[in-house]
Amino acid sequence: MDEQTLAKQLDDVTYRNIRIGFRWAATISLIILLMIVGPIWLNGIKENALYLDRSWTQYSFQAIVYLIGIALYYSQSPPQQWRKTATLYALLFGISWALAIYHIAFIGQMWPSAEIAADLIMMTSLLGFYALRQAVYAAIFPVLLVSTWANYIEAGHLLLLPIEKVLAICIIVETGRRTLYRWFYNSVEKDHENQRLVKKLSDLATKDQLTNLYNRRFFEYEIDKHCHLAKRNHLPLSVILIDIDHFKHYNDNLGHPAGDLCLKRVARTLQKSLLRTSDSVSRYGGEEFIIILPNTHLEGAKKVAERIHRTLQQEAIPHPSSTVNNFVTLSQGITTWKTQKGPEQLVQEADDQLYKAKEAGRNQYKAA
Repeated sequence: MDEQTLAKQLDDVTYRNIRIGFRWAATISLIILLMIVGPIWLNGIKENALYLDRSWTQYSFQAIVYLIGIALYYSQSPPQQWRKTATLYALLFGISWALAIYHIAFIGQMWPSAEIAADLIMMTSLLGFYALRQAVYAAIFPVLLVSTWANYIEAGHLLLLPIEKVLAICIIVETGRRTLYRWFYNSVEKDHENQRLVKKLSDLATKDQLTNLYNRRFFEYEIDKHCHLAKRNHLPLSVILIDIDHFKHYNDNLGHPAGDLCLKRVARTLQKSLLRTSDSVSRYGGEEFIIILPNTHLEGAKKVAERIHRTLQQEAIPHPSSTVNNFVTLSQGITTWKTQKGPEQLVQEADDQLYKAKEAGRNQYKAA
């Protein structure tokens, strides 16, 4: 389960990282584009109208691509197949810059400027998209291809220098990407481990270790909260206090390991009987359990008690030393919060009703 949770968290954080990367890379690209367009446009006016027209077409296309990058992925949660979309956008990003570098080098005849632009864009792609390997290479490959071709032409059709540069760039990009991703992955893993430890500590503080139900500390916090909400919002609130009939005899006859197993089975029965996520059951102490039923009138609480009774009958846990039944049974005391009651009075009244259920022969509930 932890590995699945880590994988899901890694996917979510990668998505958020790519969202930020798209916007950052697109914003940087727009700035670089403005720095390139000014001089080229002025030089183009001096030279010929055809060059100027090509500049406007090329850089208008690029501006649209980068505006798409800024607007892409505004959803907070990852949409379906977002990785494919991210890779396709990275490829479009790379192609747009590859065309620009071609324009600068082969049409504008500004070879050094083309090389500087190519290096800047490859670095931007690495820093912006490193969390997703396919996006990094989709963005870098078109730029690397055109810049290598430009180097080959500028070097007088000599292969050695362009090949050396390609190899060096590939090594730098892959090494940088792995280093950045390792930092990224370690950060996510550490955050996941911290969350796991916090949850574990929270469970230790609020869960009963034997039955995996909530413990008495959790109950006391919850009952205070729900009494306050009931008073403020004029809502009903019911409590059921439950005791396993003759549980001491069960332990004496079958032993404490069997008693622990019985407590676990009863706990599962109680959890199964609660149909709303707002309801909670806690181990109150020993063989006693207590249920909080927010926004529930007395009649609704009685229905829950009857459901618990039926579910436990179906469970049929043998109790050879019971004077009530051959199987484990429960006595239940039910009460509903009223304005004049505080949490202590509410629990006390539920305990009074539980006592009445035991006095009446057990294996039943009493309510008031």
